[in-house]
Amino acid sequence: MNSTNTETGTLDPCVPNGLQMVNHLAGQEINRQVDEVLAADLARLVGGLGAAVHAAGEFKTGVVRRAVRMGVRQIIDLGCGIPRLPHIYQRAHDLDRSALVVSVETDVWAVAHARAELDATHLTPVITAPYLTADILDHPILHDRVDWRHPVCVLLVSSPHTAALRDLAGLVAAIVSRLPQGSLLAVSQWALDDDMTRWAVNGLLAERTRGWWGQVRSSAEIVAALTPHPLLGPPPGPVARRARSAKRRHPAPGGGQLAEVVEFGGIIHLGGLALPAVHQDVS
Repeated sequence: MNSTNTETGTLDPCVPNGLQMVNHLAGQEINRQVDEVLAADLARLVGGLGAAVHAAGEFKTGVVRRAVRMGVRQIIDLGCGIPRLPHIYQRAHDLDRSALVVSVETDVWAVAHARAELDATHLTPVITAPYLTADILDHPILHDRVDWRHPVCVLLVSSPHTAALRDLAGLVAAIVSRLPQGSLLAVSQWALDDDMTRWAVNGLLAERTRGWWGQVRSSAEIVAALTPHPLLGPPPGPVARRARSAKRRHPAPGGGQLAEVVEFGGIIHLGGLALPAVHQDVS
């Protein structure tokens, strides 16, 4: 069977799907044996995988809640992946039922599950489109649904490593240049500061997924992509509630120590908010 023209996976049953592997690491069941085998092989190289996946989910939902409390009622999730509970639109609607939450994905498996599981309405559309480009902001649905006179919250959480992105700093800068004043851009991905282990991990994932995976990066590369822009909160770092270092070691199953991957990132905030009363915080 031929590969599909997606950013994160193929329809070939012999080729692991990166998002389904992540779903397995999250303890969920939307995956195949080939995805589970890749996850097991990856765990022999590096520790902290499950913790990094869970940290990314907590970071994403936390950013959404923070954005809505700040008065930002338009959320664009670039690389929504396979939906996991709690859905981010539910978190947004807990605070404001009128919030717009747009999910964008190209992976055929993830899109199918998103459309089956999400309560899709005019406030929660699912878009099938390449998202690792600032041009996604010109998509007709985003053009029609988003009021670009007001701030938006763009989520680029985990997608820089689950899809084939080479220039993180360039993508961040391009998206920032397109956002209205007061907007947020949350960026995070897997970081690993052991150079040899990172090289081995990226090599394994690229080979087994036939190039459909992105890159695990050093924390320094992620910091360099974020720090040219104004940041909200602390400097870029591990996003887990209990912070872990990207240099941390993890006990290996057969003894010794493995380097540990962490979800690492931060939040860019484009200046102060100047919103009309209808957009003020409702919390």
